[in-house]
Amino acid sequence: PSGSFKSRSNGEGIGRAVLCRGRSAGEPEEGGDRLVPLEPPGECSLLGYTGRMTRSGARLAALVRILTGLIFVVLGTSKVFGEFVHGGFALAVKGMIKDSWPVWRGFLQSVVLPIAHVFAWIVALGELALGIGLLLGFWTQVVAAGGSFLMLSILLGQSYPGPGSSLEKWVMAGLITKFALLLLLLLAAADAGRVWGLDGRVVGTRKGAVRR
Repeated sequence: PSGSFKSRSNGEGIGRAVLCRGRSAGEPEEGGDRLVPLEPPGECSLLGYTGRMTRSGARLAALVRILTGLIFVVLGTSKVFGEFVHGGFALAVKGMIKDSWPVWRGFLQSVVLPIAHVFAWIVALGELALGIGLLLGFWTQVVAAGGSFLMLSILLGQSYPGPGSSLEKWVMAGLITKFALLLLLLLAAADAGRVWGLDGRVVGTRKGAVRR
């Protein structure tokens, strides 16, 4: 049968419903697009999630990953070879302090500013590495998770408009960084390096990797 329910225990004596799909890898659903397996064929998944997406969906995720990677490569390169690592980062941090969350403000003043040149290189090289990793689709989930952490650290310095501010100001503060954070989280969740990326070509790096 194409689907059947089983019960699996979570180690605490509580059974959970699991849906097992029996279709072979890449077999299309009725009237649907071709499927890309993201788990070993036949593996049971919690809550009926089969770990599969359509081939067109996987390609779209890969395209978004590649374009995002290009953006971060350009940003990282401009920082490495520009004024960012030669005083630009320190000036940016000083301007960021007023919009930082109170706890983060203290961290910026006491830890980051005294050695701003070190953190400047960390940010610049971090963005460059993030871009290269996304562009190549190599260790995509790890790279995207690291990029999410970088975006979160930046967001903490941009997203505090202050007490009494309107809802619009809370939403708009650090808006671009918020979008970048959400995008990286989606790329990590989709494991977008499995199509048109090294993650899908290196045997053994991922279970159920798509063989192109």
